[in-house]
Amino acid sequence: MIQWSNNRVNRINWFENQSLASIKIFESAANKVVEQKIPVGDIPIYVCGITPYDSAHLGHAFTYSVFDVLVRFIKQSGHAVSYVQNITDVDDPLFERARRDNISWREIADKQVKKFVDDMQTINVDSPDHFVAVSQEIPAILKDIEKLHKAGLVYLVDHDWYFENKDNTNFLTPKLSKKDLIKIFEERGGDPSRPGKHDPLDPVVFKKSLADEESYESSLGAGRPGWHIECVSIINKYLSTPLFIQGGGKDLIYPHHTMCANQSKMLTNIDLATNYLHAGMVSYQGEKMSKSLGNLVFVSELVNSGYSGASIKLNLLDRAWHSDWEWAESDLKECESRITTWKQTLPKILADGEIINFFFNALKDNLNTKSIFNFLDQLKPMNSAAIVLEDSVAALVSDTLGVSL
Repeated sequence: MIQWSNNRVNRINWFENQSLASIKIFESAANKVVEQKIPVGDIPIYVCGITPYDSAHLGHAFTYSVFDVLVRFIKQSGHAVSYVQNITDVDDPLFERARRDNISWREIADKQVKKFVDDMQTINVDSPDHFVAVSQEIPAILKDIEKLHKAGLVYLVDHDWYFENKDNTNFLTPKLSKKDLIKIFEERGGDPSRPGKHDPLDPVVFKKSLADEESYESSLGAGRPGWHIECVSIINKYLSTPLFIQGGGKDLIYPHHTMCANQSKMLTNIDLATNYLHAGMVSYQGEKMSKSLGNLVFVSELVNSGYSGASIKLNLLDRAWHSDWEWAESDLKECESRITTWKQTLPKILADGEIINFFFNALKDNLNTKSIFNFLDQLKPMNSAAIVLEDSVAALVSDTLGVSL
């Protein structure tokens, strides 16, 4: 299991004197901000991770920064959280890249996971409690596929097995027509036009591997799992359902999270999640950042250009977390200037009850990090007395938001 070191000044309980009974959050199924009670006991949170066939870009960094703040906030408020993030290292894009570059898929995955971890440490994103590679969880995934087979929920097309999506309720994007869904499904790895499928939107759960791909033996033959069932099985192994939060970027709403929910419900007869949260998409040069367009910006490249991890993190979080946005280097330069100022002021300001309460209420109100940053701009040291770093606003900012000054 892969984990990375977490950077903290000192505290893990800044909000212990507040009572976090509920949180307002933008929930995708409701398509609005809702107030959700915080569950009793260990709180299960799952955020879909990277497919490590190329370097993670600022869009990924934004998503994981958002959920890092959310998990920190709940933990800092005295609640226990089990936070799981996966690595989709058994999937079509990775094998396609390995084939294109004539290199081992494992070598590509290991290299890109290391780059991702390095980037997360650079911008002070904490490691999840479990950072799980699909390749490590094949026995559990095959067991669930076989369970679906025994329940009569998968069918064979040539050498590939498909999930029969009998409950084709599209609860996350109800306004989209089937024509729209088919288009999105095809754009995001589906094969709606394949002859022999019962429905164009049925997803593959187990497919025959090509000669240069990983292959696993099962009662359904030799092959490898499909994308959606991989996440479902990892969730069911490491967490209890319903999850308090199923998270990721907006591009996972359909088909991934919708189909994960349908497959999980068929396996467990329990709803997959209470809340579906999706971070906004990051654009650059007028288009959503994507590998196919090549309009990518990377944390490592920004650092090599002289920007600090703190300024990058501020740039990512200085906005509504669920809204799409356009990245511009001019904004990052402004963030660098703000960080320079904060380094001079915030270590000299005591994080008193009033300031801690402001942070708490802002985070409780749909993770309003932007209001916190505007608040920090107004703070001035009140006297020249020495402040213990661990008691300062600088420590509060680092521990709760991951903006390390």
